[in-house]
Amino acid sequence: MLWSAAADPDRRLCIDYADLPAAIWQWVSPHFGLEIDAGAIERMSEESRFYSKDAAPRVFSGDAPEHRPVTDAIREAAERFAEPGYCALASRSD
Repeated sequence: MLWSAAADPDRRLCIDYADLPAAIWQWVSPHFGLEIDAGAIERMSEESRFYSKDAAPRVFSGDAPEHRPVTDAIREAAERFAEPGYCALASRSD
């Protein structure tokens, strides 16, 4: 049966990008009742070293801040629209 976070907020799971890839086997798979063996974790760890948005394999080195500029309009929109929901989610996980 499919469910949505809106329909069942207690089953909601938010993951910080900075916690990847370990969040997959530490929080996501147990959240959904999935078992991941050591071999799968090793393969995921290895694959996560590579940039996923390019067909040619290259090591992922992170995204430099200058490649993701935040304008005043983006900051204001995030504060207005995203921050209230983020704060609500953060308070639920305490």
